[in-house]
Amino acid sequence: MIHNQEQIQQEGGNHDHSQSLNIAQVVPRIDSPSSGLAEAVIRLSQVIEGRGQDVSIMTFRPKPRRLPSTATRFFESSSFPLASRLGVSSDFKDALHQFARHGDIIHTNSLWVMPCIYPEKAVRDTDCATIISPHGTLSKWSLGWRKSRKSIIWRARQRVVLESADCLHATSEAELKDIRSLGFTNPVAVIPNGIDIPTVDPAQRTTDTRTLVFLSRLHPVKGLENLLQAWVKLEGKHLDWRLRIVGPTMGNPYARRVQRKAIDLGLKRVEFTGELVGEAKTRVLRNAEIFVLPTHSENFGISVAEALAHGIPAVVTKGAPWEVLNTTNSGWWIDHGIDPLVDALSKAMSQPREQLMEMGEAGRGWVEEHLDWATIGERMLMVYRWLRHGGDRPLDVVLD
Repeated sequence: MIHNQEQIQQEGGNHDHSQSLNIAQVVPRIDSPSSGLAEAVIRLSQVIEGRGQDVSIMTFRPKPRRLPSTATRFFESSSFPLASRLGVSSDFKDALHQFARHGDIIHTNSLWVMPCIYPEKAVRDTDCATIISPHGTLSKWSLGWRKSRKSIIWRARQRVVLESADCLHATSEAELKDIRSLGFTNPVAVIPNGIDIPTVDPAQRTTDTRTLVFLSRLHPVKGLENLLQAWVKLEGKHLDWRLRIVGPTMGNPYARRVQRKAIDLGLKRVEFTGELVGEAKTRVLRNAEIFVLPTHSENFGISVAEALAHGIPAVVTKGAPWEVLNTTNSGWWIDHGIDPLVDALSKAMSQPREQLMEMGEAGRGWVEEHLDWATIGERMLMVYRWLRHGGDRPLDVVLD
């Protein structure tokens, strides 16, 4: 459900835009600079705050190296191992109850930990509204990951919490289908994550080596092992190309596993860079010609948007909701599996630089029009106002 700025302006309805809202953004952690969830929560908070709203972030320690400009409260979880994994925190719980007595909106991001469950009881007998963003945690793949633990939490409270929310938030039509397939009938706001549009010129690459880049967290859901198996078949045929894998490796057992797999497969032109942020991350994207994400499941895929914003065409599996790559000729949206990945990457790497740049510019243009944070923030703010003050239902909110 894509809206442009003109459509947003037409949605004003009967909302009273003069009233400032007090909004709490609840998110388990924001300490990883490469976390798409953390980035989305922080940027949304900043954009909403910039529109005159009172916004705070509530999250667990550790603190990130760079603190958000938005007021942020950090909490400690229980010291007992099981309680710590579940995010049990009496201080966090009390803070949410206190906020609900005078606040307007509690926006919960993610599921499966107690801070994402506490708000349901906190808002009882108050005027505070709740909105929940699952951020992909209700996809079939995600529900199957660590299934036994999630099943216990689901039966204990998580389903009730979702059912009682005033609104759910999906970042794509695919995530909306996941929500409805589980029987939830709440209103759902379908609004993608935003992206900060960089000013870099994709034509100013500083290397002659042609680069295919994977940039995301290193996790089994991302399909990295399929990518390495595909690269076995591609490396010898595309001698002027290298594969760069960008994502956190320190303290990551899965990262060590895929690094070992690359060695066992005898791959020569694969580089694991570790986590890159800021200018280092920008340099990698500036010097890449193709982005790849062979993910099994993705509610949005902020790294795809980042690549397109840098003028890079993308190869993305249908585990992510990026059909627009095909419709705008800005990349390839492909089936799961090693063979489809090999076919798409081989085709992409056979394109002349000029053709890839044209595709990248098409993607960048689409992102500029539809995913700029200014537009996304205004759309979400309209949902907040509707939840708190009523009036005409925003076009982004669906009831069926």
